[in-house]
Formats: sequence, C-alpha cells, structure tokens
Amino acid sequence: MKLSILISTYNERILDIGDILTILNDDRVEILIGHQCSDSFVYKDSFKQPNVSYYNLKSKGVTRSRNFLLGKAIGEIVYFCDDDIILDDNFVNTI
Repeated sequence: MKLSILISTYNERILDIGDILTILNDDRVEILIGHQCSDSFVYKDSFKQPNVSYYNLKSKGVTRSRNFLLGKAIGEIVYFCDDDIILDDNFVNTI
C-alpha cells in the first residue's frame, strides 16, 4: 500500500511542518507539500527525505493547493491536510 499525504501550507508556516515529516519518514508514504507563497516570502531550504516532494505554488487558496497536489499523488490512499495537523506517531500503521 502506498499512502500519499498532501500538505498545504502558506508562507512562513512551512517552517512549522518538520514534526509532521519526522512521523512520516516511511517508505510506504509519499509526502507532497504545496507551498503557497506571496512574492515577499522566499523559501530556499530543501527537504532531505527521499519521500518528500515540494511544490512552490503562486496560486492562493486551499482548494487550488489540494487540486494541484491531487494531480501529483500516486498513492492508493490520499490524505489531505493543512500544515497545523497533529498526527499520532503510529498514524501510518493505523491507516
């Protein structure tokens, strides 16, 4: 089973998703991050986990972010969430 976790975030809130990525460091999971940025915010870091794909989106709105990420997801199960989600450490096994 492949699980796709789609995370929508905006501007500096990208800096707060590190805990989510730690929990989801699992080869059964792909993580797709849709980062909506204003022109004044620049994010230059990269994600070192091989299961993380980062997309810088110039559009605004959670619906646009969700639809974009859905088009990229390859998992049999797709879980869409906002950047302030709190996941249990055993989240992947529960699914």
